[in-house]
Amino acid sequence: MSSGVLGVGLSPEAFGVDCAFVAGPFGADSLPGFTYTLPLPAPKIYSFSPTSAATGTTVSINGTHFTGTTNVGFGGITATSFAIVNDSLIRAVVGTGRSGYVSVLTPSGIDTLIGFTYIPPVSPGPKVFSFTPTSGSPASFTRSRATSIRPLFKPSYKAP
Repeated sequence: MSSGVLGVGLSPEAFGVDCAFVAGPFGADSLPGFTYTLPLPAPKIYSFSPTSAATGTTVSINGTHFTGTTNVGFGGITATSFAIVNDSLIRAVVGTGRSGYVSVLTPSGIDTLIGFTYIPPVSPGPKVFSFTPTSGSPASFTRSRATSIRPLFKPSYKAP
């Protein structure tokens, strides 16, 4: 070390010691009042249930080291909300998810577990608003107004 530069340190062996120390070219000193704590372990996901879910479904995630969780995701999409029940259980609500991994992020790291299937919302079927005329024979012309109509089949009519 050169003059004017101090080394500040705290070794892992100092766990529980309540002081920090400095060392420089003219000696060393320590000061009580600092407690070294080991970092929390990264989260680990063991399982989740259900494994298939739609938007709004609550999924239970089982594992360990969930305290301090800052984000939960489904297929890389952040959950609508989540609650840390305890260090080994999170309940998360699926947002606009995607199939793939369930992930849990804490300040100590991230863990993922594959096997989640997102169930997308079902698009609504056709909706008829009106039709004219309101009566007629099989040869009559009918006009209708509707939404979400796709050419899936050709309508037909058979006379009795």
